[in-house]
Amino acid sequence: KATTQKKKTPPSNSKKKKSPTATAKVKVEGEMKTRGASYQTHEDIAICKAFINCSEDPLNGNDQKLETFWMKVLNAFNILIQEWVTEQDKYHAIVAYE
Repeated sequence: KATTQKKKTPPSNSKKKKSPTATAKVKVEGEMKTRGASYQTHEDIAICKAFINCSEDPLNGNDQKLETFWMKVLNAFNILIQEWVTEQDKYHAIVAYE
């Protein structure tokens, strides 16, 4: 006797995602201050990739000065973001052409 399995669907996300420009109030040293906007998803991915690439650099390893390491992370992040923007521009040009 054959049984059919129902596909399980993931639960819907009832919480609305905050817009990338949303700010939040946070308590810092007893004072309420406004926190800046959160990163967008592509920025989160880019900063993680940049950090991993710089921290796993076989030439430097963990023998880097703190400032040098974070400057490399920043440069790698900027390159990844620029690549993402270029890809988005190409995509929008193709969509506009159709």
